[in-house]
Formats: sequence, C-alpha cells, structure tokens
Amino acid sequence: MENYLLHLNDLPRELGFPIPLDSLVSYESARGTFNGVRPDNIEFAFRLESPERYAIDMQDSIQYENTFPHLFIKMPGSRFRTNKFRPRRVFVLIYDGKYLDLFRNEGIPLNAICWPIVDLNLVRWLIRKMNELVESLHVPGIADRLDSLAWTLLHEVVLMKGKNADSRLKRNDPVCRIQQIASFYRRHYTEKINLDVLLSKHGFSRRTFYRCWAQLFKQSPKQYQLFLRLQEAARLLSYNNSVSEVAGQLNLTDVSNFTEQFQRQYGVTPGEYKRQFVQKALPRKDKE
Repeated sequence: MENYLLHLNDLPRELGFPIPLDSLVSYESARGTFNGVRPDNIEFAFRLESPERYAIDMQDSIQYENTFPHLFIKMPGSRFRTNKFRPRRVFVLIYDGKYLDLFRNEGIPLNAICWPIVDLNLVRWLIRKMNELVESLHVPGIADRLDSLAWTLLHEVVLMKGKNADSRLKRNDPVCRIQQIASFYRRHYTEKINLDVLLSKHGFSRRTFYRCWAQLFKQSPKQYQLFLRLQEAARLLSYNNSVSEVAGQLNLTDVSNFTEQFQRQYGVTPGEYKRQFVQKALPRKDKE
C-alpha cells in the first residue's frame, strides 16, 4: 500500500461518470486528527488496520466506536472530532458534497455512518488495482477507471453492511445452500437437472429442501427452471429463431406444451411473440 493524497477533480474524463472522484488518499501510517467543521465533501474512510482495538470518532455530537477494519463516512459540513491515535492503515475516497443526493438515490446508506468491512481480501484487491492505476494518472482513461473502481469498492462494502464473517461464509446455513442451488438452476436451466444428486451435494433431504426453498421462492424448483427457460425462449424468438429451434435449444421437447406454457407466461403464443419483433424490424413503407 502506498502513501499519497491525489487531487483528481481537474483530470479530464473520457466518459461522463455521474459521480467522479474528487480526491484519493492512501496512508500506510495515518496519524491525522481533526476538531472542527468539515469541508463540503463526502469522505469514505476505509480503515484497514491499527494496533489499537477501536477507532473512536465524534460526528455531530454522536460518538462512534468501531473495531478494525471498518468504513467510516464523514459527512459534508459536519462537526467532527477525532482524538490522537496510533498510526493506522487507511484508504479514503473523497467526493464533492454536491453529489450527496446522488449517493442517496444510488442506495448508499449515508445515515449509517459506519459498519465493519467483512471481506478484507476483496477490499485489498480493489485497492491494489487502484494503486496500480495511480502510476499513470495522465494517461487518457485512467481517471475514469479510478472512478469506476472506487464505485465498485464502495458498492462492495455497502453490500457487506449488516453482515458478519460467519454469516457470509457459513456454508452449512440452509439459506446459503438454497441460494447456491438456485444459482445452479440459473447456470444450467437448459439441462435436465438431477435433483437427488444436487440435494445430496448440498446436504438436503427432499422434505427439508422443499420447505427451505419455499421460504425464499414463490415458484417450485420445477417452475423456476421453466420460468428461466421461457425467459430465454423470449430472447431467442426476438432474434427470429423458429419456434421448433428454440424449443430444441432449451430441451423443451413437447412443442405444444412449450407453446401453452409460453402463452401462459407472456400472454401470446411463441409464434405471435416472434412476429411482433419481425414486424418491428421490417422497413416502413412511405405513404404515397
């Protein structure tokens, strides 16, 4: 991890990313303290390591106490105080305060202020990629890539909010195992799935599996697979594939049953659905 404080707001962008980075900070041994009103910027401080057990901060008269690693959000114009602390490893994304509403609209929980970083390896990997890019800041497109990676880093840590390492990695958790099975269906929906083999791999009896599945999904596994197949059928039909070709690609061997199920899901037969797209693609004749 490198030491730098980079101002990026004056660097030209190739793309129009809606929330560009203003500054980027990386310190192996940060020591800075602050007592006063913060400037008009939003600071996302990724505090990765410290010899101390807790970081103690005061923002707008509320005291926060966090173990490492964690994310702390410093709000624009807030009254902020942090006392003297031992050197800590930090990585900071700084944005102009004018983007406050955009962050909220994108689902960034600015009211939460702080939470633990669960997957530190992922965070380190993203920071490492950003550190590689800062060596070429004046190369066209590099500032855009930093904007994109910073946004990815922020999203990943937001998705960790409310989780802990045990719940994230606990493979024996029934919900986790059901999610893995559902993911298998999404990857292999065109195939004939041997449910007994799949349940054995994930440690479920049929009875327990169906009970746990129903807690997460309204459709049965069979209905879920059919839904995925019909969804792909609609896409293939829009590319002017024949109904029989589509049914064959998706292992829907009974074309009449395929037609019935498709109409039930989309309100029209596969042939009618296909014709809608073909007609849209035809050149329009000018009126005489």
